[in-house]
Amino acid sequence: MRDYSFKQLLKGKKLAIELAEQSSIIPKIDAKDRKIIFELAKDARIPIKALAKNIGVSREGTKYRIERLIKHNILQGFTLSLNLSKLGLRWHYVLLQLQNYTKEFEEKLTSFVSASKNIIKATKYTGNYDVVLEVCSYSLIEFDNVLREIRNTCSDHLRDYIVLLGLREFKYLSCSLGYLGYTQEILFKNKKKLELYRINELEFSMSGLFELDATDKNILVALTDNSRTPSTIIGKEVNLSNDGVIKRINKMIDAGIITKFMPIFNFSVFNLQWYTLYFKLKNITKERESNFVNYIVEHPYINSLTKLSGTYDYVCMMWIESPKQYNKIMNEISTNFSDIISGYLPLIGLTEYKYSEMPIELIKH
Repeated sequence: MRDYSFKQLLKGKKLAIELAEQSSIIPKIDAKDRKIIFELAKDARIPIKALAKNIGVSREGTKYRIERLIKHNILQGFTLSLNLSKLGLRWHYVLLQLQNYTKEFEEKLTSFVSASKNIIKATKYTGNYDVVLEVCSYSLIEFDNVLREIRNTCSDHLRDYIVLLGLREFKYLSCSLGYLGYTQEILFKNKKKLELYRINELEFSMSGLFELDATDKNILVALTDNSRTPSTIIGKEVNLSNDGVIKRINKMIDAGIITKFMPIFNFSVFNLQWYTLYFKLKNITKERESNFVNYIVEHPYINSLTKLSGTYDYVCMMWIESPKQYNKIMNEISTNFSDIISGYLPLIGLTEYKYSEMPIELIKH
């Protein structure tokens, strides 16, 4: 039986992150803490017993360390990653370039975002675009209606916008492997660590759709809220036996709907800066594009990489320790792929208005 005794510490915790807030007091973490973060990034539902064994600490010591990560706001919760295309959902990015960004307008925009069942992520940035919305929809008509609502809400504050369609996810991590001390050399020497590079590689395809019933949906809602919730507790909520819940979870994993159980980390407490970069490519060949993808996927400081359709071809995210480090990484990428990169758009994260891995209200109905 799995031990999740620390899960109650997260109940009701606000997941929005003030990414721009820099603290003079940086929480100290040691090698054991870094290993805990690494193991949770691989599988947030790992039992305490197995986690303790992997890091070489007692079960009580492991629980204490996790509780301390939560206390210092490094660990903000547990959720799951889904391949929403298996449920018939499309994934769009809407980049908003705004003007007259007053406090009153910001409150209006955040209220709209919070109430929207289609918008699952919303982040405020500094750069050429001010807010990025991630929108899920069952059809292009539904997306167009949401886009119209966004434009109407922004009204005269909207200067310009870009719409991008998510096609394929090559990498999706909730932590910075580089900051944790996992260099490419270390990762390539350990196949289990190397597996993290290819976590969540999936293609957003409308083929092989999976039909969820009400019980499946309620299980997903419970796991989205806290992916470490024991199957026994979920069973009581959905009126199923422990084995029945496990069977349904495994079925959704096998169907490719649930792709990963993941923690929610807030690396801004270490005074790291969140960068999102949109790349525009040129003279693309399969070989050079594959080289580009592999380079980004294998980079320890880059958390994610998604292929897009639209003005930009790829988007990636990373946690950076300093402008000097950012310049170094970008110079390396630009130099290695100058023949296929025609430009890129850098955005620096400030505030996360909304965060969820699943459009709960959209799926429940």
